[in-house]
Amino acid sequence: MAAERPGRPLERPVLPIAATRSADSRAPYDPNIDIIAAAIYGAVPVTDTKLLATAALLRSQWADPSSPNSYYPINGADQQRGIGPLLGRYPGDTYDGDTADEPVRGHPWAVSTANFAELYYQLAKQVTTTRSVPLDTLSAGFFSQIGVDISTTPQQAAANLESHGDQMLRAVVFHSDHFELSEQFDANSGFEKSVSNLSWSYASFLSALRAKNAI
Repeated sequence: MAAERPGRPLERPVLPIAATRSADSRAPYDPNIDIIAAAIYGAVPVTDTKLLATAALLRSQWADPSSPNSYYPINGADQQRGIGPLLGRYPGDTYDGDTADEPVRGHPWAVSTANFAELYYQLAKQVTTTRSVPLDTLSAGFFSQIGVDISTTPQQAAANLESHGDQMLRAVVFHSDHFELSEQFDANSGFEKSVSNLSWSYASFLSALRAKNAI
C-alpha cells in the first residue's frame, strides 16, 4: 500500500468501478467480481445503486453477445435452456488453469456465478422487507436486465430477482460433474476445468442457497 504524503490524504476510488483502461494488453480489466463478493459479505450495502450499476456492467460483459472479447459462448447456449449466465472474474482475464500457454480469454467461475446469484437473493430480501426497490438512474440498467422498471411492484421485483438468481445456480448445477464443482467452466463447452472439487465453489453455492432460503 502506498504511503500517504505528509499533508496530503491518500486518494481512494469511488464506486461504481468503471471500465478503466490501462496500457496492459488485457485491459479493460475493471469492473471485477470482487465488488460483488464484498457486497454479499457486508462491505457494501446490496441496495447501493452505484454497486448495482457496476453489477450490471459485469453481467453484460459475459452475457451480452455484443460484448467484445469477453462474451462466453456457453452463455448463449444456456440462454436457450433458460439458465445462466455463468460469470467470470473480470473482463480481460486470461487465466486458463490447465495450460501454461496464455489463452485468448479466461473462463467463467462457479464462485463468481454463485456470488452474483446471492446478490440477487440478498437484494430480493431487502426489497421484500422494505417494500421499496432501489431504482434510480444508476441502477436502471441492473434492473432492466431482469425485467424490472419503475412500474414494477416491489413484490414482483423481488420475485424477478429470485428467479434470475435461480437461473444462475441452475447453470452451475447443470454444468457440474455429477454435482462436483471445479474451479471453472469452459467458456465454450461449459465442461468443468482447472482445480477439481474446489471448496470455495461449494462454499459459495451453499451461501447462495442460504440467502435464497432467507427471502
